[in-house]
Amino acid sequence: MAIKYILKKVYLAVRIRLLRMLFKKNAVKEITPGIITSVVVIRIDRIGDMIMSLPAIKALKNIFPEAKVAVLLKPEHIPLLKNTPGIDDLIPYRGFISSIRTLKNSHFSLAVDLLMDYSLKTALIAFLGKAKMRAGFDVEGRGVLFNLPFEPGKEKKQMSKYLLDLVRYIGEVFHKSVFEESEPVIIISPEAKAFAQNLLRREGVKKGDILFGLHPGGQYPSQRWMPEGFAELADKISQHYQARIIIIGSFQEEKLINRLISLMKTKPILAVGYSLEKVAALISLCDLLICNNSGPLHIASAVGTPTVSTMGPTDPELWRPAGRRHCVVRYDLACNPCNLGFCRKHACMKLITAAQMEKTVDIQMERINKR
Repeated sequence: MAIKYILKKVYLAVRIRLLRMLFKKNAVKEITPGIITSVVVIRIDRIGDMIMSLPAIKALKNIFPEAKVAVLLKPEHIPLLKNTPGIDDLIPYRGFISSIRTLKNSHFSLAVDLLMDYSLKTALIAFLGKAKMRAGFDVEGRGVLFNLPFEPGKEKKQMSKYLLDLVRYIGEVFHKSVFEESEPVIIISPEAKAFAQNLLRREGVKKGDILFGLHPGGQYPSQRWMPEGFAELADKISQHYQARIIIIGSFQEEKLINRLISLMKTKPILAVGYSLEKVAALISLCDLLICNNSGPLHIASAVGTPTVSTMGPTDPELWRPAGRRHCVVRYDLACNPCNLGFCRKHACMKLITAAQMEKTVDIQMERINKR
C-alpha cells in the first residue's frame, strides 16, 4: 500500500509538470452573459455520482434558463434522468473518441466536467470537444484543460456541495444571480410506477404491508457488508415487523444475492436485473431501504425513501446520502476512510453486527411511524 501511494504521488507530480508544459493556461478574455446558449454536463461515472450531481445540473439551468442543457452519461443511467426537469437532452456515452466527436458536432457554448478527482478522461473530453467555455475542478493539474478552472475548498463537505460550489463559481463569472440549493430528486414515470405496483401485487404485497428493501451489493468488495449479516438482519426484522423483504440488485450481483437467499429463512421477493428507473420505482414503494454505500442508496435519497446503510472504506463526509432521513452505521477506525476497493482485513465492515443494524432499523421505523 505504501509503495502504491508513493508511486501515485510521483506519477501525479510528473504529470502536473507535463500538463503545464503541454497546455498553456487559456483564460477567458471577455465574459458576455448571453454567450452561453448550450451547456453540456459530463458525468460518465457511477450512479451515486450522477445523483449527487442533480442539484448542480438544476443550478446550471437556473443560471442559464434560456440555454439548452444536455448531460453526457452512461446509457444505463438515462432511464433515471429522462423525466428530470431542466435537462433538455441526454447523450449516451459511447466511448472517448465518439464523445469528443459528438461534443464537437454539437458546438456547445459551455462544457462542465463535474469530476472532482485526478483522472484526466472527462477533462480531455471537455477540452477536445471544443466548447467555447470549459469549467471543471483544478485537481492534480487538470485545471490547464479548462478556461474556467475551479479549485475546490479544503474543508470537508458532502460531494453535492462541492459540485454546487463549482456551479456557483460559473455563475459569478457570468454575473448571474445566486441560485437556491436543493437535494437530488428523481421523477419516476407513471409506467415505472405501474410496473413496481404490479410486481408487488403479484407477490402478494397488500396495501398497508411493511416493505423493506435490501441491496447487499456495492461497487467494490470492500464496500459490502457480509451476506451473513444481511441474512440475519432480514430474518429478524421480517419477523419483528411482519414485513416483506424485497432484494434489489443487478445481474452482476446475482451470485451475491443467491448466497444471501441461501442464508435466509425468510422467503424474499426478488427484483434482479431491472432498469434503473424500475429499481427507483420499487425503492420508492419501500418503507425503508437497507443497503451498503451504493447506487441504490443514493437513488433512495432522490425518491424520498428513508435508509439504513453501512459505510466502511468510503469517506462519510463526502458520500453520506443527501437529506435527513438516513442513518449510516460505520466504525471510525485509524485505517478508514481508505477508499480501497479490496481489503484483506475488512475490519470496518466485519465489526458491524446484525444487532447494531437492527437497532438502527428500529430507530428509523420509530421516526417513520411518528410522521
